[in-house]
Amino acid sequence: MLWEQLPQFFEDLEGNQANGSVVTLCALKVAFMTFLRASSLSGMRWEEWDASQDLWVIPGARMKNGDAHLIPMTDPLREVLETLRQLGTGNGFVFPSPRGASKGHMNPSSMNQHLVRMGYKGVLNAHGIRAIPMTAGQEVLGFPAEIIQRQLSHSIGDKIRMAYDRSEMLDERRRFMVAWCDALLAQGLKV
Repeated sequence: MLWEQLPQFFEDLEGNQANGSVVTLCALKVAFMTFLRASSLSGMRWEEWDASQDLWVIPGARMKNGDAHLIPMTDPLREVLETLRQLGTGNGFVFPSPRGASKGHMNPSSMNQHLVRMGYKGVLNAHGIRAIPMTAGQEVLGFPAEIIQRQLSHSIGDKIRMAYDRSEMLDERRRFMVAWCDALLAQGLKV
């Protein structure tokens, strides 16, 4: 999906003709704001939100590369998460299963199923959301690819660099995330 197509997509998402649950709609919004893989996003727990550092800290066990991942919080992301907190499922998951608190978190494929029901089959899937910030983050917002790659939780450099470079570049990533979420709002994302 191209950056220019986002206003129509966000209008379709908000219109909810596909009759998605609040949890699924919020999960898609969070996916756009954080570009996490569906499997990492769906299992988010409230305890991972570190308010003191203003970060969402995803444990390595839920990340593809096995390393903990940091997501700088933004105002729009907080708003969507507060919407979910108000649902109050009590099971500790941000995206609870619609089958009840005892079932845990939503199925990671729920977002893809909703995108198909929205009419976006072959146009966009949950994993494809990750390509949008990589491209638009550079071309539209002017951020360096390395900052965006770090926020995508991609490995940077060769084996030597990966062994020695432990920098997080968190300030730069935070600036990118704020600019990214502001740009999404300008494209029509509603929180």
